[in-house]
Amino acid sequence: MKKSNRIFVKLLVVMLCALCTALALSACSESVSVSLTPQSAAIGVGETVTLTATAQNTDEQAAFSSSDPSVAAVSQEGVVTGVAPGTATITARAGGKSAETSVTVKPYFYADAQTKTIELYGAQGLKDLNKSVNTDGSEYHQYTIRLKSDADLGGEVWKPLSGYSLTECVWEGGGHTVSNLVINERNTSEVNTGGDALDTIGFISGTSRITMRDIVFDNVQVSTDGTAYYGIVVGYLDGDGTFENVTVQNSSIETSSSRGTAALVGFINDVVRFPGGVESSSLEITGCKIKNVTVKSAKSAGLVGRMCNAIVNPELITGDEPANTWYAYFYDCEVTGCSFYTTVSYNADGAQPVHWAANDMTDMIGSAADRDNTQSGNRFYFAGAEYTYSNGTYTAAQ
Repeated sequence: MKKSNRIFVKLLVVMLCALCTALALSACSESVSVSLTPQSAAIGVGETVTLTATAQNTDEQAAFSSSDPSVAAVSQEGVVTGVAPGTATITARAGGKSAETSVTVKPYFYADAQTKTIELYGAQGLKDLNKSVNTDGSEYHQYTIRLKSDADLGGEVWKPLSGYSLTECVWEGGGHTVSNLVINERNTSEVNTGGDALDTIGFISGTSRITMRDIVFDNVQVSTDGTAYYGIVVGYLDGDGTFENVTVQNSSIETSSSRGTAALVGFINDVVRFPGGVESSSLEITGCKIKNVTVKSAKSAGLVGRMCNAIVNPELITGDEPANTWYAYFYDCEVTGCSFYTTVSYNADGAQPVHWAANDMTDMIGSAADRDNTQSGNRFYFAGAEYTYSNGTYTAAQ
């Protein structure tokens, strides 16, 4: 073979090798791919969602970034945290390739009329709900209201929530805490189901048919010189009330009321008037805790300030007159380390307007409350004189 031919062959081999190498490299580059799941997500402020990035044909780990960390922040493990309402794009990059997921951070107050649910995120969510109800006049009857994160009001004044715009609602606290709020403004515009004008105060001023569970109220300071229906959580209630695992702690309420003041519910009516007739009320309080709370008024209690027209045991319901058929049920509750003050002097022969559980109970319900619940470390004051309480009996403190 001529020398020129050999040179040509060598050049051809070199060129073919280079071409094969380029094609191989090109093929490897094209085979790298990145996928990201889920492709979209919706979370609330403070909530998280974990994204999964899958990178193929590369040893490089995916690196995450957010288009707007002030809305949604992402860790290098793919955990996205909602920071503020809005939308951000989360990108995962590896081997020169990338994939994207759109993350929407929901508003602090999110109401869905289709499912009749409300989601509240933090203090701003509570304040937005308050504005929607008390200022804008919105009504959310039969909604389920979910507190999705702790709500620290930072000592702000809370306007009592008009609960008659929220009748038959279920409050689900999810174990979260509402804390550091001051309530000193009465709601005098509430009207109960019987058409009676009310004077109330509380986180919820007045309502009908409420269920509340798994929520903590911490450092709530309530005060008024009014004489009507006042509670830290609910001031006035008619219709059925169910409270499960509700805690009120490190709080106080001081009023001039002889109609009922308490940490949980100030007053519950015995009947509720709906179109078509009058129905009896019921009250079920289970697993609730009142801890380190001070109650001062002319009629003070831990769970319920006053139960209208006394009460009967569920086993004795006869179906006769509504005022004689409603019932209350307290079980597995704890009232500890509290101080209860009443402005009247102790009278061994009369009804006492101070109790760790509730005022205006029949003897039967009072005995059941002492038996089925726990109270300890509480202090009771009649016109400034301290008494101790045990099994329905008050004894002057030594």
